[in-house]
Amino acid sequence: MTTEKADVTIGIGSNKKLEYSDDALKAKRGQQLTWECEYPFAIQFRDISPLDEGSSPHHANRGQMKGTVKKVIDTGTYKYACAVYANGTGYLDAACPAIIID
Repeated sequence: MTTEKADVTIGIGSNKKLEYSDDALKAKRGQQLTWECEYPFAIQFRDISPLDEGSSPHHANRGQMKGTVKKVIDTGTYKYACAVYANGTGYLDAACPAIIID
């Protein structure tokens, strides 16, 4: 089992669009992933989730979600949508970020 940790920080850019510290995250089977945002947020995988926890990671703490990549999953790109609620406004990125399993 790998103990590597990969983080994605989600923010809102000056252009009012969602920004990611890594929008094409490379991950390995069994790796724990953590998403962080200073605002409430959610992610949802488009088709098949590469995570053990189901189609979305679970909340670990406010502003943070964690999930573990399945140990048995096909190599490929798994796109997800991201939504953030900040200062009375909702922001949605329907298909840009992805997890790449090698």
